[in-house]
Amino acid sequence: MRLIIHPGVKIYKDCLIGDRVTIHAGTVIGSDGFGFAPQADGTFKKVPQIGNVIIENDVEIGANTTIDRATIGSTIIKAGAKLDNLIQVAHNVEIGNSTVIAAQVRYQWQHENWQGCDDRWPGRLSGSFANKRRC
Repeated sequence: MRLIIHPGVKIYKDCLIGDRVTIHAGTVIGSDGFGFAPQADGTFKKVPQIGNVIIENDVEIGANTTIDRATIGSTIIKAGAKLDNLIQVAHNVEIGNSTVIAAQVRYQWQHENWQGCDDRWPGRLSGSFANKRRC
């Protein structure tokens, strides 16, 4: 198994990391997703984030990237994906096989499957229950 973890990387409990994975400095894997439920009195209650993150084989994750743990189930980075620096992957998102993502892109909402994408321009890809085969 070849795993390269650069200085300052934080990997929270229950996260699974595959073989031939490189994680660059300052990356956080498995922190809580941004989950808050509005209450009748106007306040917000934190929703427990009890899932995990799965990073499959041959993945490279750039510096200062954040991959949130799933609310339930898994946030998944599929085999061969390449993530640049400064990317936010929200809870329950699935980044598909051999996807390439450039800096300052946020992938958000649940149950997304971004597959084979080549997204090299800053922006935001979002949607609920989507299967994005071409970006």
